[in-house]
Amino acid sequence: RDLHSFPTRRSSDLGAALEAASTERDALRTAVADLERTLEETRETMKKDADEQFQAVLADLEDTERRLADESARARRLDAERAELTKRTAGLEEKVAHAMALHASQQRASAAAQGEIRRLKALLDATSTDGIGAAAAASASAVASSAAAPRKTSLIEVQRPRTSVASAAEANRARPPLSPFSSLGSFRVDRVQDLQSTESKGVFHAGYLTKEKNSFAGGAWNRRYFVCKGNKFYYFEKEEDFRSQKRPKHTVDLAHSAVQRLTDADKLPKKPPKSLKAQSCGFRLVDMTTSASRYFFAADDDDCAQWIRVLETACSINQYLQVAAAGSGRDDRVLRFLANPSATALSLDNHETPTEAVITLTKVLKEHDRLAVMSLCSCALTDSHIQLLGDFLLSSSSIKCIRLRNNDLTQKSAAVLAKVSSQNTSVNEIALDGNRIGDKGASYFASALGANNTLAVLSLAQNGIGAEGCVALCDALQQARTISKISTLALRGNRIGDRGARAVAELLRHNTHVSTIDLADNHIFDEGMEELARVLNESDSIMTASLGHNPLSAHAAKSLLSILENNISVLRLDLSGLPLGGAALGACLSRVGEMEEIVLHACDIERGASADVEADNVLSSEDATASL
Repeated sequence: RDLHSFPTRRSSDLGAALEAASTERDALRTAVADLERTLEETRETMKKDADEQFQAVLADLEDTERRLADESARARRLDAERAELTKRTAGLEEKVAHAMALHASQQRASAAAQGEIRRLKALLDATSTDGIGAAAAASASAVASSAAAPRKTSLIEVQRPRTSVASAAEANRARPPLSPFSSLGSFRVDRVQDLQSTESKGVFHAGYLTKEKNSFAGGAWNRRYFVCKGNKFYYFEKEEDFRSQKRPKHTVDLAHSAVQRLTDADKLPKKPPKSLKAQSCGFRLVDMTTSASRYFFAADDDDCAQWIRVLETACSINQYLQVAAAGSGRDDRVLRFLANPSATALSLDNHETPTEAVITLTKVLKEHDRLAVMSLCSCALTDSHIQLLGDFLLSSSSIKCIRLRNNDLTQKSAAVLAKVSSQNTSVNEIALDGNRIGDKGASYFASALGANNTLAVLSLAQNGIGAEGCVALCDALQQARTISKISTLALRGNRIGDRGARAVAELLRHNTHVSTIDLADNHIFDEGMEELARVLNESDSIMTASLGHNPLSAHAAKSLLSILENNISVLRLDLSGLPLGGAALGACLSRVGEMEEIVLHACDIERGASADVEADNVLSSEDATASL
């Protein structure tokens, strides 16, 4: 029985062993498949990591190349500026040599004039006739003045008729009493037809005015036809005399004159005629050298105002030309400003302005206080220039905007301008971008903010301001939030860091006047930016915010995107230079509401099919395209 059942048992054992081997083979095959899949995943992961590292290295190389290119451009610019400075130095040396030669020539002429004066004085002592003595003295003064200053020619040539000493004495005995303006004499106009032309440079205006007689001792008022042309003020008996090219009755040089409107409190040397409507229709022309005045009346207030504007313009142009000729030379942009009585803005940007030019400009602007916007950007100004301008800026009742970007101003200039902002309530904008006032300069402005309720724009970008200066400004604005009306605070390109960002965030929580904030490129990291993002999400007063070009992580940068969804007051947002990514940005932009402008330069937006799809969704969104 055992032998008979042996094959059956053996066959059963072999079947069991075969089944066990088959199960083990399947297990081995599954393990091999798992190993191959793991190997493939590892290979893909390593490849992706290697690609990302390669892209990062490539981006670093491109950034390095960009920086090298910028440094090369800066080096070339410095070389060009050095060459320009060398050229200017050579020109200045040549001008100094020419000035020294001219000075020597004037000294020789002055010595010759002194000799002539001594000769004429000897003649005066030897003569007992009063008329001859007066003529000799006048001749001596004329010789001295002609020797001291070279003769200047103009469009209208005016000169005295030549007379001998004897004829001058005879004329003196028959001459009537002199008026305050008789020092101008009985001038002769060589080319009267030039008065007919209004195409020459300068001011031209003509019309009837009522003037006092030449003598102050009694007499009536006369109605005469006046012509203001260039630096001269002529009058004729009537308009026909002017049209027929007759010589004018009298001429006044406006180079040393000033115009003042009369008021009811002014006392006139003569009683005005009853035909004049009111004393407010009159004005006087004051000779600045003798303080003598000549009075005039126009037909009405409008005509008087027009004459005053014309004469003020002519006087200011001639005063500027005189001061400029003796100093730094003229600037045509200043002349255009002075020649246009309605002009209220003066821009001298991108032009090196020497100290003499600033002195000249200050003198002219003080005389004619109508400047509202003064722009002296990139003019190589220093603290000494601002000290010269300080008196005018403090006293001006018309100045509103002071723009002094890209100069060489320090905390000393900031102290002057802070004083201006605290004492001159007409100033509403101060722009000092691209200077170096530092934390100390910012603290000067902070101390002045509590006394100013008109300053609306304070731009201190690229001034080397750190966290200390930013905190001082924000604390001052927060304490003066019921007084200060600052709506724009620009601190771009400084280094306020997270501490400064927290101070700005605290300011925005409590001060609702600030509507524009610029904190781009300020070394703000994740902590400070997240604090700003929380405040901006809640604020309903901020309309424009610039937060780009700060060293943020991708997580912190994307947290700013919540502003697009949650804040309905922000209309313009600049997030340039932040690692935002395309998909997240597209999702937020598709839900944007009233935003008008979003700046996204260099934001590392992802490329690929998903980003393109999101971009298509954004562009097709009615909500986004309606406002953005």
